[in-house]
Amino acid sequence: LHSAHIPLHTTNNTTNTTTTTHPSNKRNHSHHHHNHDDDHDNGTLLVKSRKSAKKMKSHQEWLDILTEQLSSSAPNARIVRDACRHVGIPSNLRGTIWKILLGVARRKSKLLSSSSSPSSLRDDPPPLYNQRVIQADIERTRPTMACFQQSAVRHEMEIILTEYCHRRRVSYKQGMNYVLAPFLMIEMRERLDIYLCFEAFLDTFLHSTFADEEFGSLQCLFRMFRLLLQYHAPSLSTFLDHNEIMPELFASGWFMTIHANKCDQSTLLHLWDEILLESDRDASLHYFVDVEILRQNESEIVRRSQEELPQFLVNLLIEDRDCARRLLKEAKKTSAHTPVSFHELLQKC
Repeated sequence: LHSAHIPLHTTNNTTNTTTTTHPSNKRNHSHHHHNHDDDHDNGTLLVKSRKSAKKMKSHQEWLDILTEQLSSSAPNARIVRDACRHVGIPSNLRGTIWKILLGVARRKSKLLSSSSSPSSLRDDPPPLYNQRVIQADIERTRPTMACFQQSAVRHEMEIILTEYCHRRRVSYKQGMNYVLAPFLMIEMRERLDIYLCFEAFLDTFLHSTFADEEFGSLQCLFRMFRLLLQYHAPSLSTFLDHNEIMPELFASGWFMTIHANKCDQSTLLHLWDEILLESDRDASLHYFVDVEILRQNESEIVRRSQEELPQFLVNLLIEDRDCARRLLKEAKKTSAHTPVSFHELLQKC
């Protein structure tokens, strides 16, 4: 008897929005007109689906496009990015593709044409005031991995980190060593390429984190991250606040190294593959990955005492590639459901 007063809810799977339609609205259309519209819509959908089918490329076609671009003397970064979004980044081509995504060729050309800065990195740059800290950090960088046990690799790391600080007029900060490490994991050979990848990565994802001598940028990120948690995980945020657990106590390694300090090699490289591929759309995606790490572990977090929480949170990591895929998938959704104004503020930190 009361069904005429109950709104009907239909869910749009594409946009995850709910549309409310009252039955009385449907009664305003004649049966004949309704069928005509359905026929017209079905015909339009059929034409669109045929066009979409024609436009869709197979996995092999995307591989061929990627191969063609990589064999070009001037590969198109947008096309390479699109192809890799469909087929992934092959591990044997990772170094080449990362250089394209980070715009190394453009940076190298600019460097070679500049008269104010030397085009090559010095073999023996002047030591920084905290050179011993650099050397100690390099010794602690992935010590169980074979490539970092080589003195030649450690020497290259010291040159690149020292030169970066000289050229950018910043002091060395702990964490830079971990950000540099993945470019050596993928066996890049040329020192200048490694340097430019490192420089471009910092400019893209950590643009002020290491440039600010007082770590004001990092403090800003902690505050913004707390707001993110309040917005997307309010109950968890309230729990952490109640226990006086601020992001400063557990998230600095996440923010300063984008998980390069703890992730195993395979997981880390996959995570960075995806972050680089998404950098044209969302260079802040890694912060949303951090939100998802907390959300994924919420049930375990809320069981911990105030004394246990700091160490438990510090020890959280991305366990494997499958875990990374799940986190990235959810992080993209969370980022898409975050106000644009917040993204703009995040970029200003």
